[in-house]
Amino acid sequence: MILRVAAKLSRFASVGAWAVVISLCAGTSSGAAQKDAVDFGAQVRPIISAKCFHCHGPDEGSRKAKLRLDLRDEALKERKGGIFPIKPGSPEQSEMIRRISSSDPEEVMPPSKESHAVTSSEIALLKKWIQQGAPYETHWAFKKPEQPALPKVKSKRWAKNAIDSFILAKIEAAKLKPSPPAERATLIRRLALDLTGLPPTPAEVEAFVKDKSPNAYEKVIDRLLASPAYGERWARMWMDIARYADSAGYGSDPLRLGIWPYREWVIKAFNRNMPFDQFTTEQLAGDLLENSTEEQRTATAFHRNTMTNTEGGTDDEEWRVAAVKDRANITAQAWMGLTMGCAQCHTHKFDPITHKEYYQFYAFFNQTEDDDKGDEHPTLPLPTKAEREKIQGLNKQISDLEKKIEGVSPELLTEFSAWEKIHGHSNAWTILDPIEFKATTNAVVLKKLSDQSVLASGEAPGKDTYTIKLHSATEFSAIRLETLTDESLPKNGPGRSKKGAFVLNNFRVTFKPDKDAATNRVIALKNPTATYSEKKYDIALAIDDKADKKSGWSIDGGQGREQSAVFETAEKLPPGTLTVELAQDFGMKNTIGRFRISVAALPAPVVAIPSEISSILTSEARSEEGKQKLVTWFQQYAVSTKKLREQINSLKKDVEGVQPVAVPVMTELPKDKFRTTHILSKGSYLSPADEVTPGIPAAFNAWPKNAPMNRLGVAKWVMSPENPLTARVMANRFWAQIFGVGIVETEEDFGTQGSLPSHPELLDWLAVDLRDHGWDVKRFLKTVVMSATYQQSSRLTPELLQKDPRNRLLARAPRRRLDAEVVRDQALSVSGLLSHKLGGPSVYPPQPDGLWRAAFNGQRTYATSTGEDRYRRGIYTIWRRTVPYPSMATFDAPSRESCTFRRLPTNTPLQAYVTLNDPVYVEAAQALGRRLVQEGGATIEERIRFGLRLALSRQATKEETAALVDLFKSELTRYQANEKDALDLATKPLGPLPKGLNAPEAAAWTVIGNVLLNLDGVLMKG
Repeated sequence: MILRVAAKLSRFASVGAWAVVISLCAGTSSGAAQKDAVDFGAQVRPIISAKCFHCHGPDEGSRKAKLRLDLRDEALKERKGGIFPIKPGSPEQSEMIRRISSSDPEEVMPPSKESHAVTSSEIALLKKWIQQGAPYETHWAFKKPEQPALPKVKSKRWAKNAIDSFILAKIEAAKLKPSPPAERATLIRRLALDLTGLPPTPAEVEAFVKDKSPNAYEKVIDRLLASPAYGERWARMWMDIARYADSAGYGSDPLRLGIWPYREWVIKAFNRNMPFDQFTTEQLAGDLLENSTEEQRTATAFHRNTMTNTEGGTDDEEWRVAAVKDRANITAQAWMGLTMGCAQCHTHKFDPITHKEYYQFYAFFNQTEDDDKGDEHPTLPLPTKAEREKIQGLNKQISDLEKKIEGVSPELLTEFSAWEKIHGHSNAWTILDPIEFKATTNAVVLKKLSDQSVLASGEAPGKDTYTIKLHSATEFSAIRLETLTDESLPKNGPGRSKKGAFVLNNFRVTFKPDKDAATNRVIALKNPTATYSEKKYDIALAIDDKADKKSGWSIDGGQGREQSAVFETAEKLPPGTLTVELAQDFGMKNTIGRFRISVAALPAPVVAIPSEISSILTSEARSEEGKQKLVTWFQQYAVSTKKLREQINSLKKDVEGVQPVAVPVMTELPKDKFRTTHILSKGSYLSPADEVTPGIPAAFNAWPKNAPMNRLGVAKWVMSPENPLTARVMANRFWAQIFGVGIVETEEDFGTQGSLPSHPELLDWLAVDLRDHGWDVKRFLKTVVMSATYQQSSRLTPELLQKDPRNRLLARAPRRRLDAEVVRDQALSVSGLLSHKLGGPSVYPPQPDGLWRAAFNGQRTYATSTGEDRYRRGIYTIWRRTVPYPSMATFDAPSRESCTFRRLPTNTPLQAYVTLNDPVYVEAAQALGRRLVQEGGATIEERIRFGLRLALSRQATKEETAALVDLFKSELTRYQANEKDALDLATKPLGPLPKGLNAPEAAAWTVIGNVLLNLDGVLMKG
């Protein structure tokens, strides 16, 4: 196969950067009046930001000598002894110049230990700037973009739209000329890959080449923008930003298989050309919209892509806080290009974001229900049409049966009267006096109180078992566990967790009768009931004998008040000694704080009676309303309604058996449960400082009028026409997807440490165009690809290589390697294997064996997909953060453990190894070889030419054809001499050969297919 001012104000302290928060970028400065004016944003700010700002910037925590150089008034202020850090018009009297020019190691700034001295050319530039008055300007990106006038150019006829005027002006200034237009075949391939991520078919190429109509190119653009593949291609970009993955991350990295509806929402949003402001609002706050739909709530999964850590011993609050920080950081960076996360431990050292402002912004995201739980709560079930119809039918049957139960029959009233006479008095239960009690954890102290309850104190462990011995002097048929409140417990208990909750994993009772010398025997318990159970932690789980720490009774949500559980015994028991074990193994201090044991000899049903019902039951004067409430409550336990309840429970199990995908979503807490937000000292959740309320950094646009102070308000603020950053950031991001590099190369950082824009006026024009045309993304992309700039040839001339090696002037079209998913998708497309199925759950395409065995949890089996799922587009591939799909990771696809704004391409031998040997590409080569035989014609030459046209979207040259013909013949000869190897290469893993194709010939064509898929022209765009 072919390869292919120090402590004293007279001395400045160490400075990491004199970068100025408020500075002006290249090309957008109003400039000094004189012809040779120094541009502060383009020339001065990069020097002082890189050299000095760390110690003389906005961060008061690291600021030295009380000197700020980010504010002009502070930098120019006279200091003790008549010293001026900067004196406009007088470099020789500016202490800054003296210090950066000094050869004295005790005085030079930055200190020599910092290893980034100011160079002589930089010193000269700073002197010139000060001589010109040391003007400061607002940082270019922090000013609202305005529509600039088109620059004057010489070659006016070249420009097809406004974009070209800005590009051409720079090209002409560099004394260069634009490249000629690309050939039509090249252009349609480039366009198809950019807009849909898939290559054009030979028929599409031929049709475009032959179409001589003046709008032929525009028709192709419109067709591609209307293709379902368009949404899949552009959703891929957003998946990196959304840090989408099918797993929860961190060490155990459990699978998160319900998240894929969010990916589908993004694909549909792009295909529908949802306006970007709506796209933003629904993702940040779809749940807060009035009468929000399922789709809008699904969109909020954008911020449920944060990682969760449910490993044993972890603190849920620590990782919940980490997720909230991630949401604040990504919101600011994804939409505004602000590295806001730098302010979570201290005031931002370069941009105008204080430590306090960070946590004010964080506060907007601190009121959601999710709290690092393994069940991903809250989730939104999304049943299919069939599932929805089945659930509706079952619920109708349940409703009909419940109406029957609600009817008060004579049998029910008779049963209720008998039950009431026995249970309707306060001495129905006998409280047992603990004889012995102990905890398995030595640090826990159990103390008996005067009411025969037991109170736990000392260190609260995550795991403990209480053992209590008690004696019953009477016979009994039920046991009651009361969990009681106490002032010594968090939130008054009855649990010992921070929230006052507990989880009882197992309730076990052994018994020894007084008149029997036999050893203790385990008591069978049945019909458990409780006054309150957290959803999915029902009281029945306390007697299921499972060792699973997630299986137990929890009262989370009902803490702060007494809760009881009642268990009937399988038989009436005589007087004797009970040994009760309360096993608690949930972790995070979820143990019981105070409890009491009682027994009773009562006829069934014996149930846990809520305090409200108990007070009515034992009251002497009972209203008619109270009696009705009692009867209604009793209905759910009555023997006369048992059969109906059993039918209802059976139907409910059938409903539970329908398990639609449940996507994790954002849900705001009720206002009475809002968390208090504090500044976290050094970012630690264990070090809360001053309380803060929601707010935004003061340096940017004001809060929109009448916007709510929640995530919905954040979305309105981010997308406000007054916001200086969002339109620029998004226009730049879309541009980068087309041209490979953004106008601002640092897509993730538009702050003072970010790159300067190569074409600042063009960026502002694009930003305003996107913003003022309704955030229409398809329109924007069409404008870009309709430009003459985009349609240029990518041929690199010696002159262009010398004058513009990185192609920042765009005097030619870029030529770059395809993204990871496109490399794979193209191979499947060219081979004819690609499935065009849209949406659905993630799939498991072939990968080398054994990789998932490295996972830390039980999910270690990689179930390779079969059928068309094996050949789905890369966007649907299962994305496990700790074990990412290897071939795409080799081509620089991120793990998505964190947000990725731009993929930095590499070029390694491993990439060639993948496309030559990975099972996906071997199978694609086999399929392509068979396709050449079936569709390519009768002769070797015809098939080779067809293959080159499939792979390169252009006609083959004679030289290319001849080389591959020779290769085919030599490989055929080799495999005719070794049919076993031929059969292996031709059929594994694709399968048996079609009729009429022998193994040596198929193997030789597989080699040709492999070569075609590894050509530079195939793996590159340009």
